[in-house]
Amino acid sequence: MLGRAALGSCLTIGYQLHATRLGVDLTSLTVTVEADSDDGAMLSPDSGNRPGYSDVRYHVEIVSPAPEELLLRLLDEADSLSPYRDIFAREIPLERTAEIRRPSHRPPTT
Repeated sequence: MLGRAALGSCLTIGYQLHATRLGVDLTSLTVTVEADSDDGAMLSPDSGNRPGYSDVRYHVEIVSPAPEELLLRLLDEADSLSPYRDIFAREIPLERTAEIRRPSHRPPTT
């Protein structure tokens, strides 16, 4: 759920930034993100399914007096420069580091 919220927030901010840059007045902007996933796969290594999203979709609703061509340009430009959309759109290397520590044993205080 947080991944969808992050994607929606990033897209919304990008659309608003590009609207300002292009001088486009947005009366209202709503981005809705949906995703398909198997929540059970996150808890069961034997499920055979991937634990993440299998499909992600987003819908943008704009209310604006600007011409449709300009609004579509705004969406295209913002999408092409969205860092979080880029993360969803391609595979990227992912590396984990870990530090495992043991609790220190202190003698009881009297």
